[in-house]
Amino acid sequence: MNHADLIARLEAASGPDRELDCALAIAVDGFVIDANESNRYGEPHYCFRHADGTYRMPGQAGDMLVPRYTASIDAAIALAERVLPEGLARLLFVRNSTPTKAGFDWPEKSKILYFEGATPAIALCIAILKAKEASNG
Repeated sequence: MNHADLIARLEAASGPDRELDCALAIAVDGFVIDANESNRYGEPHYCFRHADGTYRMPGQAGDMLVPRYTASIDAAIALAERVLPEGLARLLFVRNSTPTKAGFDWPEKSKILYFEGATPAIALCIAILKAKEASNG
């Protein structure tokens, strides 16, 4: 799934979603699907690929290694710390906003951009993907 499709699905989400968590893990956080393995229910195993090329395999559940980015603000912040491009000064939240707004301040490009999501974690996931897109453009 490309970033634009993932952003659209996150924007449409009404709450946390494990399928979106797994898509985020593959899109930006070093996870892959092990096509040779599946759990007893036929679901894919999500494996974490380390920088040295080694893999961390899951235990019993196919997605148990994948953090709950769309449910946990801590997981979303940890993702941001791992994958956001250099030059990104800080992440921002708009308090008391429904839907929640999150964004980033990018001084070298003189931009402050905000994105909406159903929850703070989802808004932050959208901001992460948008920041990655902006850094490539």
